[in-house]
Amino acid sequence: RRGRYDQAYQLLRRGDRNEVLDGPAYALLAIAARETGHQEEAQEALGKARAKGVDVEAFDSAIRGRP
Repeated sequence: RRGRYDQAYQLLRRGDRNEVLDGPAYALLAIAARETGHQEEAQEALGKARAKGVDVEAFDSAIRGRP
């Protein structure tokens, strides 16, 4: 749901720990992590999304903190 980043972050982190996320889910985890202040986890999830074939260029700079 819109604006529920903390809940999304918690659920997606659980999926990451259980190794059940696909590329798009890692992209969502990156966004949720960034919005909840978990910058390191956001960058890690972004890398995993990219490794699974997701084109993350559109939000790469936002996750990595570049304008």
